[in-house]
Amino acid sequence: MQAPGERSTVRDGRQAAAWPGFRRELLLVFLLLVAGGTEAATVGTVRGRVLDQTTGEAVPGAVVRLRRPVDDPREISGLTETDGHFTLAGATPGTWTLQVEAMGYAVERRPLTLGEDGTEVEVRLQVLPLMMEEMVVRGRRTDGDPGSPAFVEVIPVQAATAGVSLPEILDQAVGVKVRRNGGLGGFSTVSIRGSTSEQVQVYLDGVPLNQALGGAVNVGDLPVTGVESVEVYRGAVPASLGGNSIGGVVQIRTRPAGDGSQARITGMAGSFGTRELGGSASGAWSSRTRYLAVADYLESRNDFRFHDDNGTEYNPDDDEWVNRANSDYRSVRLLGKVEQRRAGSRWQIHDTFDLSRQGIPGIGNNQALRVRAGSWRNVLEAELSGVVARLGGFGYRLGAYQLFARESYQDPAGEVGTGIQDTRNTTATVGLRTELDLLLPRAALLTAAVRVHRETFRPRDLLERETRLLAR
Repeated sequence: MQAPGERSTVRDGRQAAAWPGFRRELLLVFLLLVAGGTEAATVGTVRGRVLDQTTGEAVPGAVVRLRRPVDDPREISGLTETDGHFTLAGATPGTWTLQVEAMGYAVERRPLTLGEDGTEVEVRLQVLPLMMEEMVVRGRRTDGDPGSPAFVEVIPVQAATAGVSLPEILDQAVGVKVRRNGGLGGFSTVSIRGSTSEQVQVYLDGVPLNQALGGAVNVGDLPVTGVESVEVYRGAVPASLGGNSIGGVVQIRTRPAGDGSQARITGMAGSFGTRELGGSASGAWSSRTRYLAVADYLESRNDFRFHDDNGTEYNPDDDEWVNRANSDYRSVRLLGKVEQRRAGSRWQIHDTFDLSRQGIPGIGNNQALRVRAGSWRNVLEAELSGVVARLGGFGYRLGAYQLFARESYQDPAGEVGTGIQDTRNTTATVGLRTELDLLLPRAALLTAAVRVHRETFRPRDLLERETRLLAR
């Protein structure tokens, strides 16, 4: 038995034997930490900056590499920041080769001796012009992300926006300048990113409205009734729209044929005698056939008040506020679509008819009272599209269209032009367009588009009698 207060010599002996072992383990851990710290201290860091040799400006995005001799595969690499600085860590002391590469510059190589404390270098690259082939970058845009950058802007047209004209809708787009003369229905042209109005192509459901003779498209006489959206292409133009427009493209898309039966009647009244009355109906005749019908009538007196200086800019005594005369506008739009879907294919035929009549009020204070202008345009198109699954995702779109437009102008008293005028110009266009899409591996898309059209233009002066001398 062990008396109280006595210590066990056996337990003390075990403790005495354990303490020396614990000290040895503690010493071993300490030595490992010291060794690791010594190794970390021997690793250097290379810091520097890459500049343009000619201008002295920073070169961002340059590739910087640290390489050992040929028999050593070790390599440390990195990129320069926007200010040209770079940092390469983890290099042991010794002799390295510093190599810097950047697009448009000659490759720079130099030997570099690295100590334990690292080093700082400054590299100046010499400009090297490159001859490169055409480079095309393609990407997929995530739908519904308004913050993603794109060269196309889609402006939805709500059915409830009665009284809003197409120039007002286009004026919302970025980089688009709309020049308007007068009120509702006035002559309006579109300019994209500083281009002329003649360099902007305007399409209605894929049918070009520009004439081969040149001249801008008057977007003021294009109603927005039945329009679903307006697409504005700034710079980059898809192959399906020709791909050769200098300024850009404005694509007007009408509403598709509906699959749900619905009917709508709209009416609107506003200032200056503006009134609009329209209606639409869409639905499905069967499980495969759909239809859409739209009719709209719009009119306005456009007799707004303006400041008339009576042609004497520096004499305010004869200035007065007067109403705009002979500025009335009337337009009618009729739109019809029929669509049928079958297994793997869809065919559609649609017709758009626009009729307008308006007065030309003249320039400034010289108001014209008898000058009239009118136009009517009919666009008929048939389209067949589908996908051939047996060919690995091969898609096609075939279309044929016919455009017939007539513009008239009467100035019986010579109030605007240099003399009496009464003209009627007719333009007729027929065309075919083909688009083939092939889905390649790795989500690549190959698109081929061919467009052929023929346009005839027939001017006619109604004041001159047509000759029959050359008629057979």
